Amino acid sequence: MGSLRYADGLRDGGVRIRGMINLEMTGYFNPQPGAQLFPPFLQLFYPDRGDFLGVAGNLRSLGLGRAFVRAWREGGGPPLLGATLPFIFSTLAISDQLNFWYAGCPALMISDTAFFRNPNYHEYSDRPETLDYERMAAQTEALARVLGSGL
Repeated sequence: MGSLRYADGLRDGGVRIRGMINLEMTGYFNPQPGAQLFPPFLQLFYPDRGDFLGVAGNLRSLGLGRAFVRAWREGGGPPLLGATLPFIFSTLAISDQLNFWYAGCPALMISDTAFFRNPNYHEYSDRPETLDYERMAAQTEALARVLGSGL
C-alpha cells in the first residue's frame, strides 16, 4: 500500500501535514430517484439521487472538512455533501485516507460514493463512456479553487 508507506514516511520524517485530500471514484452521476444508496442509517440524512459528490472525514479531520466544504461552496462547484463520521463506518476505511488517519493526519475522501451509486463499479461495464466528463471537469475546477484558497 503506497499511501501507508507514504504517510508513515512523512510522519517519521517530521513533515507537518495540513491535510490530505483523497479523490476516490468521482465520475459517475445518476440523478434518478433511488439511484443513491448509503450504509445503514445514513440514508435518513442524505438524498436518494446520485447527483452530488460526497466529502467524508473522521473526527480528527473535522476542521479540515468544514474549511473544505465552505471554500468549495463559496467558489461554486458541483453539489457537495459533507459528513464527519466515526471510524466505525467501515466503508470509509477502504481507501487511502485511512493510512493518513493512522498516521495522525487530517484527511478527507471526495467521492461519488462508488458502489453505493455506480452499478459498474469494478465490473466489466466500468468503462469510460459511463462517466460524466462535464461534471468531472467542474469538480476539477472547484478543487483547484479550494486548494488555491489555502483553506
